[in-house]
Amino acid sequence: MRRRRVGGQADRSYSAGPMVPESVGKILIFRLGSIGDFVISLPCFHLVRQRYATAKIVLLTNEPESSRLVPAESILQGAGLVDGYLKYPGGTRDPRELRLLRSEIRSYAPDLMIYLAAPRGLVSAYRDYAFFRWCGISRILGLPLTPGRAESRPPEKGSALWEREAERLGRQLRALGRPDFSPDEAQGLGLTASEIDEAARILDERLPASPPGAPRRVLGLSIGTNQPINDWGDANWEAVLQALQRLDFGLVLFGGVEDRLRSQRLAERWRGPVLNLCGELSVRMSAAMMKHMLLLLCHDSGPMHLAAAVGTRCVAVFSRRNPPGKWFPLGSGHKVLYPMATAATIAAIKPRQVIAATVGALAADAPLAAAAFRKG
Repeated sequence: MRRRRVGGQADRSYSAGPMVPESVGKILIFRLGSIGDFVISLPCFHLVRQRYATAKIVLLTNEPESSRLVPAESILQGAGLVDGYLKYPGGTRDPRELRLLRSEIRSYAPDLMIYLAAPRGLVSAYRDYAFFRWCGISRILGLPLTPGRAESRPPEKGSALWEREAERLGRQLRALGRPDFSPDEAQGLGLTASEIDEAARILDERLPASPPGAPRRVLGLSIGTNQPINDWGDANWEAVLQALQRLDFGLVLFGGVEDRLRSQRLAERWRGPVLNLCGELSVRMSAAMMKHMLLLLCHDSGPMHLAAAVGTRCVAVFSRRNPPGKWFPLGSGHKVLYPMATAATIAAIKPRQVIAATVGALAADAPLAAAAFRKG
């Protein structure tokens, strides 16, 4: 396929149904976004690939609009989930661009479209439906054309958490079966042994264990975010790092090149070894490196979802930009700090809460360090 470049609660009703064909030659998956958007949709990508193992799968997605956003292939390359990419400027209303996109979709002529776009309201969903039918696509699975399918489900009785966005997407594809939401490498990024080994080599060379051969005790930190409302602030992170340095762990800094200087300043007084990888690694190598972390301290961000995808637990600070639970990391053992009061902002979360959450999360993996911290 030619690549064009321009400028909560899980649903229990998954079952295979007759609405989708048993044999499909070509599939078009529609998904927009950046790191977090694609990582939380990985279970759905795997479900499609497992159901149609021999089909050609092309991803229709957006061109990144800023340096903070990464292209889909940086995340999916090597995972065996898609065979090609068709890109366009996300959100465009330019008639020329739309006609060109229509021409490329008709040229590909998919037998089935999988709609995995984030909810943007019923009007947008029906507009997308009209556009893709205009492109000649007759079978579309996953279009949220009713309010109950277009949004995450609110908390059930006795819970404060909304349905996760990953689970809402899976509910859209219930005709194919139920996605596997566990942080299983086979269901996630599909990191190769060479990627994981390369991450270990970098750690051994640039952040060696002390004494040599001792178990590696390393925390990850990622303070970048695409949304200013999700930024907890330097003063808070400095207070957390000042307290946690008593653990005597190594610290690895993750993020984009724009996060490098800020992250370095925050870690200046860290007593243990520090490795600043901001802007140095690809998305997949960052994920491979995160597999070697005991924990990742982070905002609600793409790196948080990467860590969760490879089974690394997160201590994540959230704002109220989204309902509680909707964008929480998949998997278990994470410590999420969310300002539950209706009028609260992210500033309502205090450093002492993040410190306590981190030490509590470390109790299982580094009990002696956690106990020593508490006594100190």
